[in-house]
Amino acid sequence: MEDNCIEYRTQQHEMWVEGTCDDKPTLPEIMEHGAKNGFFVSDIEIWFDSMQGFWRFNGNLMRLS
Repeated sequence: MEDNCIEYRTQQHEMWVEGTCDDKPTLPEIMEHGAKNGFFVSDIEIWFDSMQGFWRFNGNLMRLS
């Protein structure tokens, strides 16, 4: 996954990650990317955006301590 296609929302009232990819991301890839950035990612959803022609994903964040 490319870093420039992923956005982390990390304010206390909005803790989620969302991103886009040309190739379908896997749950372990998303979770590993989150861990590298200090977060546990849960409730991950992955879907193909047929209108835009790429994969999208989102998930909830929790800071790793």
